[in-house]
Amino acid sequence: MKKVMILIGGVVVLWPLMAVADELSESLERARAYAKEWALPEFRVILNDDGGISATDAGVLEVGRKFPDHIKSSNPEVRKTALDFIFLHELRHVHQQATMKETFDDPAKRPLIECLADLEAARALVAGNIASLDLNNKEEIKKAQISLVSFRDARPDLVRFLPDQAGASHLTKKERVLAMQFGLWSAYADQLAGAPEKFKDFAANIARKAGLEAEPKDEWDITTCKKIVGSGKEALAALTFWFEPYTDRGAYFSSAFSVRNTSTRDIRVYMTFMEGFHPKGKDEEYENYTFMDAASQAVTLKPDEKVVVDASLPIFDGKPADADLFVWNRQMLGMETSLVAAEFTGKFRLPASCRDYFSASDDTKAQTFMDMARVGSYAADRFSSLWTKSYNTYGMEDIIRPLTIPVRGVATANVYVGSEPNVVLSLYEGTEKEDALATFREWADAAAKYCPKDELRREWISKDDQLPTLSLPKLTPDSDATLYMSAPDEDHPNYEVGWRIGYAR
Repeated sequence: MKKVMILIGGVVVLWPLMAVADELSESLERARAYAKEWALPEFRVILNDDGGISATDAGVLEVGRKFPDHIKSSNPEVRKTALDFIFLHELRHVHQQATMKETFDDPAKRPLIECLADLEAARALVAGNIASLDLNNKEEIKKAQISLVSFRDARPDLVRFLPDQAGASHLTKKERVLAMQFGLWSAYADQLAGAPEKFKDFAANIARKAGLEAEPKDEWDITTCKKIVGSGKEALAALTFWFEPYTDRGAYFSSAFSVRNTSTRDIRVYMTFMEGFHPKGKDEEYENYTFMDAASQAVTLKPDEKVVVDASLPIFDGKPADADLFVWNRQMLGMETSLVAAEFTGKFRLPASCRDYFSASDDTKAQTFMDMARVGSYAADRFSSLWTKSYNTYGMEDIIRPLTIPVRGVATANVYVGSEPNVVLSLYEGTEKEDALATFREWADAAAKYCPKDELRREWISKDDQLPTLSLPKLTPDSDATLYMSAPDEDHPNYEVGWRIGYAR
């Protein structure tokens, strides 16, 4: 009886080569051959009586004798493909532990690690099956087509125990299927890179589907997986997506949307749009999806920058009558059907504001604007650091409190404490309307001098009973300011002119 050498607990023993051991050893050897370019470190293989397979710490691959029982397909080629893929997945984990251990050991990066293992396993498996493919030989092309069918038909066994919803330790069914698909596309793109001239357009089309041109080659795999698992939740939360007007693109599923960066840092956004079909009415059976096309883009947005993204995809013919079409090129209003990832890049950078144009000067009004910007920097905490509590004779808190820091060039400076605290700086109080208007114009002209025109919003008198206002939507990144003029009333006998500084939502 033949025996296979297996390491158990670090001790070499001879295991009877029963059918299951034979199947496992042959699959492992094929996987190692497919993975030869990975430069795998030394590792031990331990055979146990469990039904699983996993790469553990210290380069140990534990293989359960019952693990092939999970493969339900009766097709020998499909069964072989599924086993080879699983072995490749675990061998990739062995490689990851040796080359990216910090990421491998980070629980928060587990979905990314699993996706990378799936993608590289699929790429190696497909590449191994087509490595010697002669595109001029019809019989070899036919064999390659059979291997592709087996690769696709292995999906149900490979996603059987995966959840439908995202988790902390494993991929979802959709994510594994996507990782396998991109691995397949990239394997073919690599194989066709040196193909004869007549296959040049076909090769370029496969590379485009894989998104190989969207990012540097050495970053493609991790960028693709970031999109698949939706990495960068915090950066994604700082982006807003919105529909753009439809434009006729002829033979395309025309779609465009805008992306705006609402944060104070640059954000790099990665996007992939896909289309294809699936069995009618079974949109959650991702293992049975057929992916016909894909397009990828990547853009970097500065704070408050907006870009318009063309998410159009070509309309294809040939959808079976018993299938439904899907087009994943939306990312707004809750329809997160494109693949999107984002990450903050560069240093923290405050958005543009009037404060950027203020500078120290002997000019009185310049000094006032400098002090106003200082006040505005406290807006995020609603100016709570700029006033102290005080109670009146009735034991109630005073709503008007003096500002605790000086503001040059103003008559008074107070904080109005309420549900939305704001700071009021008094510039004029008197009975003469013309004097009030002159004060307003003087400060409005000063604001135009120290702030760019696109930072000002101005409303002048158009009727006798209307009073002017001027607003600075961005005095600082967190505050706005309004130059106001008020008329006398029963409670206030005078005209008043002043600045009101509040929190900019």
